[in-house]
Amino acid sequence: MADASADMTETNQLSVKELIDACQECCTSFNPAQLSLDAHADAFLSARSVTAEADCAFIRQVLYGTVRFQALLKSFVDSFYRKNRSGVARVYIQHMSWQLARLLMQRACATAVAVF
Repeated sequence: MADASADMTETNQLSVKELIDACQECCTSFNPAQLSLDAHADAFLSARSVTAEADCAFIRQVLYGTVRFQALLKSFVDSFYRKNRSGVARVYIQHMSWQLARLLMQRACATAVAVF
């Protein structure tokens, strides 16, 4: 049992804040005119020295999902901004909301939407 818990926790894992910041930076720095998704993810993870397998997989999935659902996420953020424009800075919410909305959709899809 002790071996199983040791295998699940890697010593070089990012903290939650570092992981969210890395996801945001990876998505905002992606330029499809320069690199493919996979090449960008590889370069980003290498440059940031992210080695924990779980962190790498999570950052890749957020990047892939953000690009895949970009139109839906833009609509979601625009609607949110229209309803809350007086209390929210658009520059701040644009990229962060894309990440959070993507995670929300991923969670909703992983469970039954009715249960979520």
